[in-house]
Amino acid sequence: MVNMHCSTGYSLMTRLSRKLESIWYTSKKPNVVLRLLALCFGLLSGVRKQLYSLGVLRQIKIDVPIIVVGNINVGGTGKTPVTLWLAGILQKQGKLVGIISRGYGGSRSRREPILVSKNSNAEEVGDESLYLARESGAIVCVCVNKVRAAETLVSKGADIIISDDGLQHYPLARDFEILIIDASRGFGNGYLLPAGPLRERPETIQSFDYVLINGDDGNFEQQRLKGTRWAKFRLLDETVESLNKQSRESISFFSESDVLVLAGIGNQERFYKSLKDHGIIVQPVPVDDHGKVNLFNLRKSSDLPILMTPKDAVKYDHEFPNNSWLVQPTISFDNENELIDIMKQLVSKNSEID
Repeated sequence: MVNMHCSTGYSLMTRLSRKLESIWYTSKKPNVVLRLLALCFGLLSGVRKQLYSLGVLRQIKIDVPIIVVGNINVGGTGKTPVTLWLAGILQKQGKLVGIISRGYGGSRSRREPILVSKNSNAEEVGDESLYLARESGAIVCVCVNKVRAAETLVSKGADIIISDDGLQHYPLARDFEILIIDASRGFGNGYLLPAGPLRERPETIQSFDYVLINGDDGNFEQQRLKGTRWAKFRLLDETVESLNKQSRESISFFSESDVLVLAGIGNQERFYKSLKDHGIIVQPVPVDDHGKVNLFNLRKSSDLPILMTPKDAVKYDHEFPNNSWLVQPTISFDNENELIDIMKQLVSKNSEID
């Protein structure tokens, strides 16, 4: 692993998270303290969800359809590419799409709604929301209160909204829920937080409107999907674009080459594996999820090519050292027509109500 003076390495929170992941994604049984904490978490979160289901706690219904994309694991599963794909499908149907983003990593307070434009600063609004604003053509709003974010988007003309990561934000009523599962990680050891990676029990998979499985490798047991509508998708890293000039190459351009890899994302190992599968010799640059490094100091330390994800690229305000490249992902579904038809029905149903 590259450990250069341009980077301070991983933060304490990241090191703690990785320590927990070493428990979550192995057969090692969590200690009794973590299991007791998980029991408490499960009771509290379960009661909270039930109170919303029974109407004891009120859900707010927005005047436009709400699609929620999320997971029951912590960490990256591929929500953002799916959100971009959905936005594109809905725009083809003539809809003005609004997107609610988490805005993690941004310095501005997320207590008030923040509208994100293509010219926003990633350090203020977060890399993920800026990436969505630049790539989707949708109206993007950041706020911890997703109801207020949705209301803001409606006031700006949105007639359908996608909430990127909001399955457990129950105050916002939703019309359609999409659960995403990373096939390579599955549900880990099956425990709730903090003993395992789960925000909800695996049995809740049956309650979601649609389930998307990211990849076909790994530990996910497909029998869990019985009784659900589901499909597989893959994120294909097949193209690289120069961040210094107008140039595009196949990912095989770097096959058998050593490269520095920047991946300030939730599941770095999946990205590294994708590059290694193309014969690339990966030299990871230590960076936190949503974090950044000094690229020009990195360049002083090494003349190797620098490859990075789109979420990393938006953090640097178009300023890159020579030989910097963006790995441009594409999304491929086994059966995208079913989900497209569902989106059409959702739009059509809402149009009839209007």
